[in-house]
Amino acid sequence: MKEKHLSQRPCPICEGRRGSIIAQLSYALFDDLEISGKKTLIECSQCGMLYDDVNFSEKQLQEYYRHNE
Repeated sequence: MKEKHLSQRPCPICEGRRGSIIAQLSYALFDDLEISGKKTLIECSQCGMLYDDVNFSEKQLQEYYRHNE
């Protein structure tokens, strides 16, 4: 049975916030930004989309991409 989860991030397709945890992922990040490489892969309960449940802000994400172009 999949563990139910209330996402920090809405589903990018339907904006639902409930889903099932598929896996815990760990990404290698090669910089000193304050973004964790640990993510939870979620399956949206409403539409089935798989997406990373992230807990960083839009500003942090923009900074990450600016430094890693």
